[in-house]
Amino acid sequence: MTFFRSSGTLRRVAIACQGGGSHTAFTAGALKPLLRGEAQGGYKITGLSGTSGGAN
Repeated sequence: MTFFRSSGTLRRVAIACQGGGSHTAFTAGALKPLLRGEAQGGYKITGLSGTSGGAN
């Protein structure tokens, strides 16, 4: 699936991730297909932000 704008350019996506405990495992599992989608040319990830997955 591709997410092209009417101008023919790829849609830009920013991702914000939540960390801490089980959130970290879920985030890792959710990011894998999102990063694969970018590699396949479905969209362009322009921003990625997140919190700690357990560093105190």
